[in-house]
Amino acid sequence: MTAVQTCRRLLAGLAALPTVSLVPDARADSETDVVVIGAGAAGLAASRELRRNQLRVTTLEARNRIGGRAYTDHEIFGVPYDTGAHWLQGGNRNPFLRSAERDGFTVYPAPDNEIVYIGKREATDAEYAAFDLARRTTLAAISAAGRRGRDVSPAEVVPDTGEWHDLVHFSIGPYEEGKDYDGFSCLDWWESGGGADRYCREGYGALLAHSARDIPVHLSTPATTVDWSGNGVVVSTESGSIRAHACLVTASTGGWPPGRSASILSYL
Repeated sequence: MTAVQTCRRLLAGLAALPTVSLVPDARADSETDVVVIGAGAAGLAASRELRRNQLRVTTLEARNRIGGRAYTDHEIFGVPYDTGAHWLQGGNRNPFLRSAERDGFTVYPAPDNEIVYIGKREATDAEYAAFDLARRTTLAAISAAGRRGRDVSPAEVVPDTGEWHDLVHFSIGPYEEGKDYDGFSCLDWWESGGGADRYCREGYGALLAHSARDIPVHLSTPATTVDWSGNGVVVSTESGSIRAHACLVTASTGGWPPGRSASILSYL
């Protein structure tokens, strides 16, 4: 079972959880059903959905802000600058588009052009054509898998496109998806595709933070340990230990020591 499938099954089953109480010395809410670790896009979405299902949720965030990798900085250039995620994808199906327009954010089409350099020179027409063919071949393979409902990574279906393989991988994987080929699903890619990409002038991070303004989050509260050896789980923080029926870890595991992410996620 993939990590995506595991999280889907977990979220589907949480709606039936009974209520349990916090350990008395915890600073957070007096009662909770689920502890959500991380207040990036995934943690905020999970917290919103769980609260919508009438569950009591305690959301912890180690940083002093929400948003994770979707963050709008105003100091670097003196204007809103997204240091991470910045595209509104999915055309008119993207729910952020509706909330942006409703709440006064400025959304505009993303430029649809790119420049390829070979060393210090721009690519020739023939090189652009070869790059385009390699990219279209790769996208066709990912699309075919997604269209057939295959929840597999692009790494399992993408053919070797020769000298352009690495550049195409970068443009589709790390640049567009923030993941290598083996880190996202062809099915998710297929179901989320389509429609023109857009930018938000005030910042995608600012839009995400605005959309989550009603979600209570305990900032500057890193979770130090998660103990699921007994009944339910106990999440430890510097302010105390929180006991809950379930814990959902949405914090990025990219910077953790080898093996650590696998062990802490194994209880999901």
